[in-house]
Amino acid sequence: MKISVMLFPYHGAMDQDLYTPEDLVKTFHDAGAVAIELMRGWNEKSPEKWQRLLNAMKDNDMACSCFDIGLNLVQPDSAERTKVLDDCRRQIEYAHTVLNATNVLIYSSKVADGFSIEHCKKLYGEALGEMAEFASQFGINATIEDFDPHPDFVCSAKSCMEVLEIAGPKAKLCFDTGNFLDAGDNPADIYSLVKDRIAHVHVKEKGRNVAEHKLKIVRAGEGIAQINVIEANLKRDGYEGYLSVEAGSNKLDEAVHDIHYLTSRLAL
Repeated sequence: MKISVMLFPYHGAMDQDLYTPEDLVKTFHDAGAVAIELMRGWNEKSPEKWQRLLNAMKDNDMACSCFDIGLNLVQPDSAERTKVLDDCRRQIEYAHTVLNATNVLIYSSKVADGFSIEHCKKLYGEALGEMAEFASQFGINATIEDFDPHPDFVCSAKSCMEVLEIAGPKAKLCFDTGNFLDAGDNPADIYSLVKDRIAHVHVKEKGRNVAEHKLKIVRAGEGIAQINVIEANLKRDGYEGYLSVEAGSNKLDEAVHDIHYLTSRLAL
């Protein structure tokens, strides 16, 4: 397994010049990460700094572990569906030709107003299957993650698997250790249900904020997301992909802590 870091928490900080793209890449590289997970959007908003980031990644021999594409694949209108899927194809091609990525995460799908959850799952699965087939010709895994405001849509392991079964075997899952908790799933308990579809992993630690009665992102090893159990299961099952750190703030030391935590675990 290889360590990656998700970039999106640091977009604003780099725009505010709290640190440079070069400093960020070097910090993660020196801590032990070998890749960065990039997200569409910042490349369009801050193209000059995006290019500096890509140059720094190349200089430090860091790969793109995954390109996150924010598109809603649940489109009841056929014309809008065609528009969204064409955009998705362009982003997959960009992931291949520019980023040399092996995974894309197609996130941001949601239940359409006036339609049942089951119908939206069907639309989602069909579109995902089409995109997974397209991505496969570039050697790219098209994935979804376990996240949506409605836990019966694509937040629980069961609901994710329903969409993936519709999509077919080429569609894969990005297993997020923290997000399953939002649907009431125990990450270790549902691992066996989804393990055969995992192509990418977000390592997000969550702890309970008693005062606010909700979960919040905390430092790896200090929460209830069962990172150690998931990491051990992945190792046992021969997973050779990325573990992508998702920190809870733009403080670089938090990501460095999580990188060190994971590298120490992998060394066991």
